[in-house]
Amino acid sequence: MTFGVHDSAQLTVAMNTPPGTFAPLLPVAVVSNSLTIYAQNNTDADHVQDVSLDYLTLTSPDGRPLDYLRRVEVYLSPAAGSPDQFLLASAAAVPDGVTGLRLASAGNKFDQFVSSGRYVLVLKVETDQPLPNDQPLRVDLDFLVKARPR
Repeated sequence: MTFGVHDSAQLTVAMNTPPGTFAPLLPVAVVSNSLTIYAQNNTDADHVQDVSLDYLTLTSPDGRPLDYLRRVEVYLSPAAGSPDQFLLASAAAVPDGVTGLRLASAGNKFDQFVSSGRYVLVLKVETDQPLPNDQPLRVDLDFLVKARPR
């Protein structure tokens, strides 16, 4: 069977992020609703065969354009401070005037992260201008899960 798992997180691009530098934002712990969704689909983490990114959307929750972003990469990590980071999605060029952006999937598999119910989201961004204040970002992640029934 195949079904989806949706997670989301709020992050902040700090106003002191230096323009032209590709820098990581503060990592954000995500508590996934995957285990609940698995149960609703009569399966569990032991029966999951594959988890891949269906799509990832980056938006400005306050409706401001993302003009300050030049490029962005999104990683998953098993824990804060872990050197293990796996590329989830990226955008090599962020167009001006958009308040939302769907990022291209890196094509990696994320069974271990989503099935654990917890993971850390790490964004790396390059800005192209100084920021007058902190900029909020919302990340919506939609994973495609293939699993066997329990």
